[in-house]
Amino acid sequence: HMKSGSTIAEISSIKQDSFEALTKVPGSINPLCIHPMFGPGTTKKTNTKILMVPVRNRQAEASAVRWLFKDAKISVFSDAKEHDRTMGIVLGLGYFTNIVFADIISRHEISVLKEVAGTTFRMQSLLSESVMTAEPELIMALIMENPYAQQYIQDYIKESSIMASKIGSGDVKSLGTKLASIKSRLEKQQDIQLSYKKMYEFIEKHY
Repeated sequence: HMKSGSTIAEISSIKQDSFEALTKVPGSINPLCIHPMFGPGTTKKTNTKILMVPVRNRQAEASAVRWLFKDAKISVFSDAKEHDRTMGIVLGLGYFTNIVFADIISRHEISVLKEVAGTTFRMQSLLSESVMTAEPELIMALIMENPYAQQYIQDYIKESSIMASKIGSGDVKSLGTKLASIKSRLEKQQDIQLSYKKMYEFIEKHY
């Protein structure tokens, strides 16, 4: 029913099925498979982040996205599978981790916890509370409809169990080796001291 030359864009957080649907729209319609990585609470008009999966013409579709979202940073995935695999960690695992954290702290007096808490807890509680503002349907979709998210969640549970076992058994040496290994892998990819500094800068600026 769309006019020739029209553009149809979908903005879902999981791309596998929607991408397949876009590949089947008539040739006279321009498809856009995009994922805005910001919510309605943002007040930032520049440097927003848009993810894109090319459907037919990468260059033309990227130009359309730049026209729609001026000054946005565009990250292009090779295919829908790569997008969903990455979002399995970024959204699925991220939401799952914060939901579990929110579940536990909500059974306690959060105001008391925050009153005595240091920087790490204040930052983590802020994240978990923000995640819980999302509609339950969205949260469930991010976790349940993305098969990669389900796998990463199982990996998370497995690693949590291993670490909990080491803590419970008092295996200091093994736990220390585990923590050193995690730190080493992170340091090969990130400046964790800079991350620590940024966390304090954020807290000092906003609290």
